[in-house]
Amino acid sequence: MKRWLKAKYGKKIDFRGDFVDKKDKNLRVLKKVLIIFMCIILFIFLANKTFIFMVDRNERHIRVPHIQDINSIELISLENDIAYKKIIIVNRYDMERFLEVLENSIRVEDKHSISDFPQVNKFTMVHYQFKGGGNSWISFYREDHEIYIDQPYYRVFKLKKEKIMEWERIIESGKKIDISIPMEDLLKEKLW
Repeated sequence: MKRWLKAKYGKKIDFRGDFVDKKDKNLRVLKKVLIIFMCIILFIFLANKTFIFMVDRNERHIRVPHIQDINSIELISLENDIAYKKIIIVNRYDMERFLEVLENSIRVEDKHSISDFPQVNKFTMVHYQFKGGGNSWISFYREDHEIYIDQPYYRVFKLKKEKIMEWERIIESGKKIDISIPMEDLLKEKLW
């Protein structure tokens, strides 16, 4: 029967018994190519949205080290490039609370960190001493009754108002040492 139809009409017959025209075959190929193309575009779009969401989510939070990696946290107060007070926090519970308060800080949209330290006369450097060696730091300063946290070359964050009292209690629990060291000497000793 198929041979008779092919001979009579001069058209090929597909596996379903339908007539196949060259135009129909091209149309099917075009449909397949469009479906594959749309799937690729959809995949790229979804992958891109997921990646952007992940990057944006990470940028909304301050980067803090894991508690199990830290030996101690030193807070060094500086004014006019002179370090005048050092507070050392070694109690694990206090360090956990300190990092928790930092993690709950809010990103400030209109402030950016463009250097190692904030561009203010008075600030406190938070220096993390790691168990495996090495160190890292952030800085915080007061401005307009707020506490801002400057993570070098990354972002500026603000402590939530309800966390300021807890922050100050944690700092007060640390061991206090009066010092008088120029910032350059401090940086040579601590960071490089």
